Amino acid sequence: MSKLKIGDTEFATKAPKDRDERVLAATGHSVEELRTGIMARMLSGTVAAVLHIHLPDDAPSVAELATAIAADPTAAAQVAALLGPEPAPATGAAA
Repeated sequence: MSKLKIGDTEFATKAPKDRDERVLAATGHSVEELRTGIMARMLSGTVAAVLHIHLPDDAPSVAELATAIAADPTAAAQVAALLGPEPAPATGAAA
C-alpha cells in the first residue's frame, strides 16, 4: 500500500490484482498508454512554450505545438537541447 496526496487530502492506495483490466475497461486505454500520455500532456504545454520562443513569428500556436509534442516522445529532449549550455565566451585574438 502506498499514499498519494492531492491538495490537503491523503489517500491510501493499492493496486487491485486486476488493475490493468479495470483500467482498460474504465478508460479504453492500457496502463502503459495512460502512463505515457499523462506524463506527455503534463509537460507538453511547458515544452511548447519554450519551443515557441525559438520559432519564427508564423509558427503554430503554443496549444498546437503542445498537442504535437504530447504525441512525440522525442520532442521534449529535442527542445531541451535548445536550452543547452551557452557557448563559452571567445578569449584571445582571432586568427
